[in-house]
Amino acid sequence: MNASMLLWTKWHEQVKQLLQGVHGHQKKTLALSVLAIILSGSAVLQRMAESVYLAGMSEAKMPSIERRFARFVANERVQVSKIWKQFLSSVLPYWKGKPVQLVLDCTPFDAPLDHRLCGIAGAVAGAAGGVAHYAAARAVGSGPVGPDRGVA
Repeated sequence: MNASMLLWTKWHEQVKQLLQGVHGHQKKTLALSVLAIILSGSAVLQRMAESVYLAGMSEAKMPSIERRFARFVANERVQVSKIWKQFLSSVLPYWKGKPVQLVLDCTPFDAPLDHRLCGIAGAVAGAAGGVAHYAAARAVGSGPVGPDRGVA
């Protein structure tokens, strides 16, 4: 089993355990989305789908994977606040008394692009060991990260 598949298997199991009240397909797509963002270094759906396809994590064709991500982002039944609260209640006890780095996204909430997937995925990846910071640094290059680059 290659490293991407092993990571996918373990990560999917963790997400299933963390988000007990969330529908199974939503958990699976959320877990796949987080891993796709990490592998691709981008939250662009096409790049995410390509990374999943090339890693062999899905038997579906790349356009089908991209459509799956798009449906997930557009799904009004995905209750972001509920998932966020459940996730935080599961992971925050670990961080008690430890230093935490916060990354602020200054994009207006009412911007035309829906940032629900990015917000959840970034939070899940960040709490899973600082991977979001690594992916963000990879996405923008090794230079300083600041508001002029879209991340503050």
